[in-house]
Amino acid sequence: SFKLNVTAFRMFNVYGRRQSLTNPYQGVVSIFIGNVLRGEQITIFGDGKQSRDYVHIKDVANAWIEAIDNKKSFGEVFNIGSGTRMSINNLVDFILSQFGKNRKNYKVMYKEERPGDQKHMQADISKAAKLLGWKPKITFEVGMADTIKWARDTWIKK
Repeated sequence: SFKLNVTAFRMFNVYGRRQSLTNPYQGVVSIFIGNVLRGEQITIFGDGKQSRDYVHIKDVANAWIEAIDNKKSFGEVFNIGSGTRMSINNLVDFILSQFGKNRKNYKVMYKEERPGDQKHMQADISKAAKLLGWKPKITFEVGMADTIKWARDTWIKK
């Protein structure tokens, strides 16, 4: 045994400022925002009914802070997410609405579901709440408004 105080986090779909708007492997939130900023089509794999748990980076950072030097966290694995889930279709609808668009007047393409993709993902954050006293504080709407404002400001500077 190395007698290391280790804590592991299983983070769900993290989004927020400074996430790449051009990297296709960065995360669905930044991918879709980048698509809209560039006027490119949004591609959804599957029917869009699959759901994910989206958590803002500030909430993730606060989870890390709560775990640092917290003996209750040592040797534990925590799910870090919002504890709620949203369909890909609803995510796209929300993002498009922030740009004054919708699926009827914007290019959204549905492609075949990718093998191995999970249908639904939602974090059970009860352990983090119990042992760390952590719960996410940033609502999806507030986090997305901040992320989209940053993305617009960043894109305009280019």
